[in-house]
Amino acid sequence: MSRLVIAILVVVAATGCVKLDFFLWDGVPATLEEYDFSSEDLDGIPPDRITSELIPVGESGDEIHVLFVARDEAKLDPALAADKGITVIFSHGRYNNMLKYVYRLGYWEDMGFNVLMYDYRGYGASSGETSETNMYEDVVAAYDYAKTQPGVGTIVSVGYSLGGAAAVYLCSEESGRKVAACIVEATFSSVDQMADMAGYYDFQGSWFADTEFDTAGRAARIDLPFMVMHGTADKRIDVAHGQRIWSAVKANHPANRFHKVEGATHNNIPVPSYKVDDEPREYSYPDELPADLYAEFEEYKGWIVDFLVDGLGD
Repeated sequence: MSRLVIAILVVVAATGCVKLDFFLWDGVPATLEEYDFSSEDLDGIPPDRITSELIPVGESGDEIHVLFVARDEAKLDPALAADKGITVIFSHGRYNNMLKYVYRLGYWEDMGFNVLMYDYRGYGASSGETSETNMYEDVVAAYDYAKTQPGVGTIVSVGYSLGGAAAVYLCSEESGRKVAACIVEATFSSVDQMADMAGYYDFQGSWFADTEFDTAGRAARIDLPFMVMHGTADKRIDVAHGQRIWSAVKANHPANRFHKVEGATHNNIPVPSYKVDDEPREYSYPDELPADLYAEFEEYKGWIVDFLVDGLGD
């Protein structure tokens, strides 16, 4: 989102008393039949390791779509041998639905972890409406579902872009759930800072949105191992957001770390040489990446393993 667009939206909201929370979501509906995870979307993963279903959420009667992929233990780094049951709960970005992010699920599956990804209400096959409160309920429901699966073990909460807000919430005391570590990638620190960084106008985010997403403020109260990753060429969510989240958490745990990925944009983090204008889909699974791109992915895997070894070993 450009600074000019945000600035215009801020002015419209402030002068016309229009709330623009809807601009934070961009979910695309889909039926369960449109998710063919046994072929092109998650090719390389045997169908018998993939579970896709609707589960109830909250007290509204709504359902969310969850996708659980059981790990391939042979892919797990030997340094994590003592934690074979690591499960990643992955919260995706604001656009489209899970179909746009399955390649990111593939990143985590390629590291030998169980992975659970889900669609927020209003996205894909999930019913109901998207809101900040509902997103937090959705990630808790996803967690509770994951805990019913065999071999889940240690839970790591991971969020990309908007999903970082849900990932951080799951790690907070507010969620009432037990999580071992948190990883956020290309995540904004708060709606207030998004408004502030629009430039030219000194308006608070609350002037044009009821939604807060005070991710940095919530993260400051989390003493779990916490990793922040942000691309230096991210024009959608400036790296300053990642820096602010890092400033909030860096003293909270000795394993915490911040990776500024040089040259990475919002869309191609963590593989900065991937030249794309949109979320990459040409390579839907890591082992399809050309050698030079896979080398960057391998570096990313190393960061994750080092972080988890340090964090989960405490």
